[in-house]
Amino acid sequence: MKSFLSVAALLAAVISATPALADAPKCDGSEFAAFRTEFTAAANANDKAKLAKMIAFPVEYWATMTKGNAQTDGVKTEAKFLQRYDVLLVNPLRDGLNLVAKEGPVVNRRDGVLCLSPEAGVYDELQDAALAVHPYDIEQTAGVLDDALAFPMDERATRARRLRELAVSRTPTAWLADLVREAGE
Repeated sequence: MKSFLSVAALLAAVISATPALADAPKCDGSEFAAFRTEFTAAANANDKAKLAKMIAFPVEYWATMTKGNAQTDGVKTEAKFLQRYDVLLVNPLRDGLNLVAKEGPVVNRRDGVLCLSPEAGVYDELQDAALAVHPYDIEQTAGVLDDALAFPMDERATRARRLRELAVSRTPTAWLADLVREAGE
């Protein structure tokens, strides 16, 4: 459970860097303390739905908790979040295509960095511009996320431009056709 909480805390810190807030909450501040308290309570209660929401979409929590600090009325949809992320972590243990890894770079307006598991079906397509994160290696993932947040803007822009090109170069329809063809061989 301790490792799980560490990853969740790291994810919360990464997501807090998104521009949904004028000033990102500090990890030792009251906003983070409230998040951690609520997250710990959900973990202890084995409230998987609450945990999933807090991990998958914590930016909504931050925007709600810091009412006086929000640039807008908060990020209300995943689509708005994808426009605003600085780092997008797509880290499945095993996956088919995983469209969010393609959707994110296409709609993002901040030259966000994509951290992507080699286990995602789309990894082969995007690996030239994404940072690899391994779903079983928490320390490596934390290091990659830290690196991604520290990238200079020119490197972010170069990677984001390449990700957009790669993301639209092969459609989900083409991916499915390839899969069906390979299954028939």
